[in-house]
Amino acid sequence: MWRVKRFYHRLLVDERQMLAADVSANSKRALRWIAPLAGGLAVVVLGVLPAAAAPIGLAPSQAPAQPGTERSVQQWFGARERPLIELNDALVPALTVTTQGSGARAICTRLARAAAGYAALNPVPNARLAVPVAAGTAKFVEGAAVCLRGDLARAQQLIVEGLAERTAAQDQIDGILEGE
Repeated sequence: MWRVKRFYHRLLVDERQMLAADVSANSKRALRWIAPLAGGLAVVVLGVLPAAAAPIGLAPSQAPAQPGTERSVQQWFGARERPLIELNDALVPALTVTTQGSGARAICTRLARAAAGYAALNPVPNARLAVPVAAGTAKFVEGAAVCLRGDLARAQQLIVEGLAERTAAQDQIDGILEGE
């Protein structure tokens, strides 16, 4: 009887070990097909998400592009950077000059050159950006001309108005660039 129990016990232990080995083999087998399945699922999901993000009725390639991502618009903004910095640098002393004299004449001349240079930039390649990007520029050019004639108070008033126009247009520019 003792031998029979030992035999069944040994058989039971062997069976458990075999099942454990079988489970680990099944796990390895499962990993062999789960990894490609997960990869395939990722490809499907990544392929579907851009299509779902496009407006209804348009294929992903037909979705309207954000003007801020257009190469020509980016190049235009890059070319605009130096003239804009020069204009901003000329506006600051023009707002602070209080008396007419040779110093004021130099400040007004610098402002006139910077405003004319900024106004003469090539047109922006996106028509929706043309008006908001030009906001305030006409006031700066006019303010520089008035400054050169000697009316500093009126020139400063025009510059402040131009700055207000440009500041108000900035949110519109950002919205257009982001595709809104």
